[in-house]
Amino acid sequence: MEKAKIDSQATKTLADAEAYAKQAVIEADGALDKKLAALVQINETWANAAANAPVPGIVYGSSGNSTGRQDEISNMMGILSVKAAKDLMVDMNVKK
Repeated sequence: MEKAKIDSQATKTLADAEAYAKQAVIEADGALDKKLAALVQINETWANAAANAPVPGIVYGSSGNSTGRQDEISNMMGILSVKAAKDLMVDMNVKK
């Protein structure tokens, strides 16, 4: 019974120490790892969507300086990248 109590206290102490260490890392880097992982996931999703976007078999005419579907996707990706960065408020500077 006493051994189980000691094991329980040791497990709780270890869990508390690990939680404290994780919290310290998050506070030190402003959760940068999580923000960057989110940015990667966002960009992978949009890249997959662009790669699988339907493309017409025949294209004729022009819309000024635009290069067609690729230009539309590039513009959309630029806007979405800016939005994602604003949403995540990513500070890419290294704290000293």
